[in-house]
Amino acid sequence: IDPSTTVEVSTEGWFNGVDWIQPGFNHTFEEKRFMVGNLGSMTGCMGNVVVPLREPDRLVKETVMKMTPMMKKAGWRGPIDVNCLVTKEHAYALEFTCRFGYDAIEALMHGMKGPVGGFLFEVAAGIAKGISLNGYDFLMVVRVSHFPYPTDSEDIGYENGPVLGIDQLGKDVYLSSMYKKDEKYLSSGGDGTICKVVAHGRDVRETQRRCYDKVHKLKLMDPQYRTDIGNRVEKDMARLREWGWI
Repeated sequence: IDPSTTVEVSTEGWFNGVDWIQPGFNHTFEEKRFMVGNLGSMTGCMGNVVVPLREPDRLVKETVMKMTPMMKKAGWRGPIDVNCLVTKEHAYALEFTCRFGYDAIEALMHGMKGPVGGFLFEVAAGIAKGISLNGYDFLMVVRVSHFPYPTDSEDIGYENGPVLGIDQLGKDVYLSSMYKKDEKYLSSGGDGTICKVVAHGRDVRETQRRCYDKVHKLKLMDPQYRTDIGNRVEKDMARLREWGWI
């Protein structure tokens, strides 16, 4: 497959044990390489852009919805994600994931109305009929870390280091390897993942601006994060539209 004629995109749906929860589908454009420009080692995720769908499109129907009989037979309740390389004619599956997509779940939760726990309970109980969303067109998340991420080094030299600006972000930040002491936020060491910062917008550029404005409010020792999350989304979505996938 020629990389210049493909788009890497994942498609997710939520299943209640009997049928797909609608609206409940989304496409995610994820960046896993550690450094800007897709350089460096592979990580779990450095950030992504999630595009909630109001109804299933061709890409949904040609990927996750093809698994409907298997989902019914298994009585599966929860999210299902298929990551693909998409060409003009075909969608080639790379991986099949039956769990939350990290860090896409944080972006999706940012766009949900009401208690997330209540929705997850309804999914687990098999009674969820739909996801109540805020109507945001784009959702974005950026992972912020420090050394040793993304290595497995046991060096914890940043343990107990202060992280400033968390209170300014309110509900727009999801904490990871951190703890709070005497009203101060501190790094707990661990793998070096500090937090995930989320934002929404009407288009990709607005969403990027809002997200990075929030990231810049954080102050910590030697922060690490990619500054190009979302850069490829407009071009990739235009190509998928031209090919009739979305």
